[in-house]
Amino acid sequence: MAEQQKIERKYYAHFIDAAFGGATPNYVRLGKDLEEYNEELNPDVEVKKNILGEQSVQHNGYEVQSEVDTFYAYLGDPLFEQLSDIANPCIAMLPLACPTPVRTARSTAVSMVSVWPEG
Repeated sequence: MAEQQKIERKYYAHFIDAAFGGATPNYVRLGKDLEEYNEELNPDVEVKKNILGEQSVQHNGYEVQSEVDTFYAYLGDPLFEQLSDIANPCIAMLPLACPTPVRTARSTAVSMVSVWPEG
């Protein structure tokens, strides 16, 4: 029997809509400077046992959840404009200095985002 070869991780792609649900989708592949990406299916399962000792399972679907650690967005990246508005609201005040970088989470798009302009 032939030995199975593993598929390299770089061939498993993750895309995000940089338009965040806008009229025209703009899909961007995640991966550059991305150290870790986790995806969990979180199945909604209800298990019941009747008086005869029989077990029944009702599957109600999945609640997919993903998490990135750590994601960096750079100027010129299609995600930069959207993420900078969410994660670092004081970026609009540049060149004024912000007291501290703002880190925040957005569960519908990217779990954790750090945004600073290059330079």
